[in-house]
Amino acid sequence: MKKAIVIITALALVFALCACGGSESSSASPDEASATEAKPFFPGKWVMETSESTASIPEGFEAEVTMEITDIQSFTYTEKDIYEGVATEFVRTGTYYEKDGIAVFTYTHTTAYQQGGTADSDELGSFTGKIKDKKLVISIINSDVTSTLTFHRT
Repeated sequence: MKKAIVIITALALVFALCACGGSESSSASPDEASATEAKPFFPGKWVMETSESTASIPEGFEAEVTMEITDIQSFTYTEKDIYEGVATEFVRTGTYYEKDGIAVFTYTHTTAYQQGGTADSDELGSFTGKIKDKKLVISIINSDVTSTLTFHRT
């Protein structure tokens, strides 16, 4: 059972911390791209639609991710994972800043909930986000794993 908890926790961290960082190519010039998209507005409630990761995700692994971004430069990232009937929830809180249409999210506290237990950590981590086609796309890079999550506004 302990081995399953460690695997689930590791997978959740990999999935959560490696969600973004993919590169995009476009034939439009930077001036054309900025003209077609309005200035990004990050604050709001967001729900994950899709995710991609360079890590192999085991069959049956399910994840629901939400983000609440405030207009006072703070955010809450909540990830609920279910694997082999075991539910784990991670809540990361921190601050962000925006520069040139990119938001840099830095979390300073993580709370993990699993099978009635709670663990708190004041770890430091970060990921980036941008608004593309009215969707929030975040990139998480952890070691050699990259994950990209796409959210819609609720």
